[in-house]
Amino acid sequence: MAELYPHEWLAWSSRGDCMAKLCRYDEAIEYYAKGYELQPNPKYTDSLIAIYHIYVIQGKYDKAIEKLQEIIARLESDWQITEGKTVDFDVGEIENLKIMLNE
Repeated sequence: MAELYPHEWLAWSSRGDCMAKLCRYDEAIEYYAKGYELQPNPKYTDSLIAIYHIYVIQGKYDKAIEKLQEIIARLESDWQITEGKTVDFDVGEIENLKIMLNE
């Protein structure tokens, strides 16, 4: 799909899904990022969430925190979401990951 539709964000995100299922995480991150970049505004955060999960799997907690902060910023800028369950969850995850970094 990515070869046939190189400007279609969903093709790249789907390719990221395939790579993640194969545990080819670095490639998955690359494809998720490409798909996210191609998305028009307002952007969905699904690709960022997938990248966050991969960073946690890899034990890259500092990068996972950065990705969660990016998600929170995107929710605010594109969707005007500044509070609620989604934001509370992400803030809580950041705190949990900070604890993991200090262990």
